[in-house]
Amino acid sequence: MTKERARGRLARAGAGILAVAVTAVGITAAVVAPLPEVSAAAPVATREPAPGDATLVCTASALALGRVTDSAQTVSEAARLTPALSDAGATSADLTVLSVDGAVFRAVSAPPVDGKRAALAGATSFTSAADDLAGYAASSCRPPLTESWLVGIDGRTGSSGVITIANPFGVTATVSFTVYGLAGPTTPAGGSLSVAPGTVATVPVASLAGDDSSPVINVHADGAPVQASLQSSLVRGLVPAGIDFQDAVRQASARQIIPGVTVTTAGPALTSVRVLTPDTSGSVTVTAQSVEGGAPALTLSMDAVAGIPLDIPLDGLAAGSYDIAVEGASPLVAAAWQATGVGDGDDYAWYPAAPEITAPTTFAVAGGAAGVLALWNDSDGDVAATVTVGGRETAVSVPAHAGAQLPITSTADAVLDPGTGVLHATVSYADGQHLAAATVWPADADSAPITITR
Repeated sequence: MTKERARGRLARAGAGILAVAVTAVGITAAVVAPLPEVSAAAPVATREPAPGDATLVCTASALALGRVTDSAQTVSEAARLTPALSDAGATSADLTVLSVDGAVFRAVSAPPVDGKRAALAGATSFTSAADDLAGYAASSCRPPLTESWLVGIDGRTGSSGVITIANPFGVTATVSFTVYGLAGPTTPAGGSLSVAPGTVATVPVASLAGDDSSPVINVHADGAPVQASLQSSLVRGLVPAGIDFQDAVRQASARQIIPGVTVTTAGPALTSVRVLTPDTSGSVTVTAQSVEGGAPALTLSMDAVAGIPLDIPLDGLAAGSYDIAVEGASPLVAAAWQATGVGDGDDYAWYPAAPEITAPTTFAVAGGAAGVLALWNDSDGDVAATVTVGGRETAVSVPAHAGAQLPITSTADAVLDPGTGVLHATVSYADGQHLAAATVWPADADSAPITITR
């Protein structure tokens, strides 16, 4: 190798080493020196899903326990009921009540109208004077949900109840129960079941809650939403003392509103509120406001233990109509209980907490007892609402943090329009010794907007 060629190779090697060194210095400088900030907001779009069919489930059979002499937990049909339905181009189908001869519920559905979910409503009522079943009950046709709370369950001697789980859809629903009682939340043995498409399953309360006197039951559905409700009756000694169709509470909230509780008779153990804070212990406050206005008629605060239902007596309320607010530091569920008395022919009703109404909502009023639409405005401003029945519109002013009531006759297609406000509403029935209540559920006009981030 000549000296010139060797020097050339050395020169080229040195140049390469120098280039690597310069590159390394550049990389080090890039790591040490702050990089320029570059950011780009993720595109966000809000989409309104296309409305689907409106679907409701109506109680079309009144059920009873104990009519089979050798099986106290066997469910029987006590009466066939005919729900009153609004005319929205709806189609209906019977849902077979499993293991109950001849009993059915009614599924009602309607397609969208002019690009909006159909205004669909219905209601039914039941009056009985049988030796084992006496009183008045009413309920609204309600949409299926994936989560429901049955608050007004009575496990005392003389009380019996049947939970109904209706699946109006074409796929099987798997339903699980969580029972909140004196021992806290528990999953009962056999605490889940499959509900076939187009059927209604019945579950006696005693099979889930045993002898717990005041349980609250959470119903969770997978596969398909279900409509959960409760039919109950009470016998004092040998005297029947009332029946009830109970709506579920839609969801837990730190503040629950129960409008239109009708106290027909004042007295010990005739009026109470049941409260459950599922997850967190803390103080809860119950405030009862007379529909006549003025200062609260009663305010009570008590400590609630997470997962254990709390029954709060409201013995201090005189006869009249009240709107009740239940508030806590964490989400809770609540319902009020009222009885007309403890003698022959008396009745009782559970008043579940009512959800918010933010848009025009069609609702139905059952027959058989005098009805009142009870409204509560939980906001800081007055609400100018309208109620339309049979084409006749009535203006109703609901003051801030106060209630209003409007007598209303049996109808299948009343419309409550809260205007720009937010209301809670219950149809309260009271006629002599007959007592019942049905919450007004919000119009499912459209599903909530979906926010898409890409």
